[in-house]
Amino acid sequence: MTEDYKLAIIVPYRDRRKELDIFVPHMDAFFGDKDIDYTIFVVEQLDDRPFNRGKLCNIGFDIAVKEDFDYFCFHDVDMLPITDDCDYSYEDEPIHLATELESYDYKLPYPQYFGGVVLFSKEDFLKVNGYSNEYWGYGVEDLDMLYRIEKSDLPHNTEYDISGMSGLGRYSLSEIDTINHKKVKDLKYITLDGENTLYIKSFSRKKHILENLPTTSYSIGCWVRPHTLPKSSKLPKSIKKSFADQQLLGYTDKLHGIVSRPGQHTGLFYKSPDRIRGGEGYKPDRTHKLMSMIWDEQDKNYLVEREMKPDEWYHLMMVVDADIGTLKMYINGTRSTTDKLNRQVLDTNLKRYENYIWFVGCAYPNSNGFMGDIADLKFYDNSLSPKQVKEEFLDELDEQPLVHIDFSRGFKNTYYDVTGNHFNLVVDKGNIQQFKTEKIKIGNEIAVPIRKKGKYKCLKHNMDDRILDIYDGFDPDVEENLNIFFEDIVTGDVNFKDKGIGLNGMTYKVLSEMDFHDRHKWVRVVT
Repeated sequence: MTEDYKLAIIVPYRDRRKELDIFVPHMDAFFGDKDIDYTIFVVEQLDDRPFNRGKLCNIGFDIAVKEDFDYFCFHDVDMLPITDDCDYSYEDEPIHLATELESYDYKLPYPQYFGGVVLFSKEDFLKVNGYSNEYWGYGVEDLDMLYRIEKSDLPHNTEYDISGMSGLGRYSLSEIDTINHKKVKDLKYITLDGENTLYIKSFSRKKHILENLPTTSYSIGCWVRPHTLPKSSKLPKSIKKSFADQQLLGYTDKLHGIVSRPGQHTGLFYKSPDRIRGGEGYKPDRTHKLMSMIWDEQDKNYLVEREMKPDEWYHLMMVVDADIGTLKMYINGTRSTTDKLNRQVLDTNLKRYENYIWFVGCAYPNSNGFMGDIADLKFYDNSLSPKQVKEEFLDELDEQPLVHIDFSRGFKNTYYDVTGNHFNLVVDKGNIQQFKTEKIKIGNEIAVPIRKKGKYKCLKHNMDDRILDIYDGFDPDVEENLNIFFEDIVTGDVNFKDKGIGLNGMTYKVLSEMDFHDRHKWVRVVT
């Protein structure tokens, strides 16, 4: 037996007897030819409070460590190792084992997933103060544990979140999209000052295609960097007027046209924070957002919006599928699924616009101007697939757009369309700017676990194969747990090593303890 390390397998448990009766014999058979001294500790929560996986793991550790176990595996009862790649041998760093899950086609549910089956040495588990005891109900304790590992300077891996969403504070796990290497992009861009009026002018036989886009399937994308707006006294006149007009009409939204077909505006927009004080019954929205919006022929609007940070670059794309009637918005190649969502599935046909053109940098001349930088503007006369949107974001899409203004070529008052389709971008007053260049880094560094490959069969139970649906489904317990993690732990308002937050100062009561299947233990506790 390798160095005589003793392994305690801690199984947090409640109301899963069918799975438990499969799990224990399966584990005994799996370890039959392994040179590992192990004992399974089933830790059952008997009180009527919501299930607390993290605290049950802590209780199991607290009991097992007194019996001189050297390392610990925190193991869901519904995950069964099915290949010898599932290696439970001792490691001197935290290891994630449940990396190829049957319920997810033997892949991970999301890049930061650190649940299911995890190995810790005694020393490392003590250093991170165990799991949090604060997450009642479903989820988040594994994300919190990954955060503890990172902040405790324990070994972990790094990947690059190309979606950029992890840099926004609170984000949805379904939005995170990682690569394992750094990536940079050279942008050619111009700056819009809120007074600019630019519009697409066609010299092409394909003119009718662009004009008909709002009523057909299409995709519009660009790189954009909204600027923090100056104080009201220094705002451009067109933006001041737009704000005043909107307030008179009772609107609090402050929309700025990035790419817009006016009338009832269709296109890409930036929404700046409310500038009015909150009165009784009204809470001002102080967030910055990117937004996509369309209208149907019955004058109903459909939109998707996502919180973002000003003064940072984003690849923004809207995709409209007129055949099935959907609007999707992607930021940095990842579909936006969080924040407030309006209707995204059309009730009727798309609105038909007549005698209007596509504007850039405003919603309409001298109205709803945009202050910020823009690069690589493209129109497609079809709805791009999620795969194609990501390829477009990463400059890997092998499809020519209908319009491509890269701001690198132009003359007098016109930026040239580099596709050769002759849809040029015209400046209403004055001449074009000389483009500027910037090399930007794509992706934020994020911590991910050190992983061993190993296939696991999943005993399905109550949407366990749809983890992201649970996280995005606005379950009250999940929402509260996410609030605790993002608003208390990540911000540093609560120190995860404080007494009572984890192992130190933890309280519980053991109601009974008995031997189980000869070599194992079943402990019933009140949390």
